[in-house]
Amino acid sequence: MGSAAASAATALAALPVPPRTGPARRDLGAHRDLPVDPDPEPPDPEPPDPEPDTAPERQQVTDPPGSAYGAADAAAAWDRRRRDLQHLAGIIDVLTDVERRADELNRRAAELADEWL
Repeated sequence: MGSAAASAATALAALPVPPRTGPARRDLGAHRDLPVDPDPEPPDPEPPDPEPDTAPERQQVTDPPGSAYGAADAAAAWDRRRRDLQHLAGIIDVLTDVERRADELNRRAAELADEWL
């Protein structure tokens, strides 16, 4: 461990640990005054195995139907995706402009506050 890592670990170890609060805090000794049950409950019995003649019949696995999504549908989906991405690129430009304006307003507000104080 390097000296920087060791000093950081020492600094973290010196910090006080706050007490736990909320529902996670429990008094683990609260049960100590309760009597111990010498005869624990027996485990639940396992259910009996079903009889071979009462087991449900297995359904035959069939081949899935042909693809319902053809080449034309795939091309149309890609076109929609490209249009959506172009629209999102335009939104990013608008949001960048809004952020620039907000920064300018914050700067002006800070100047006014400095003049009043």
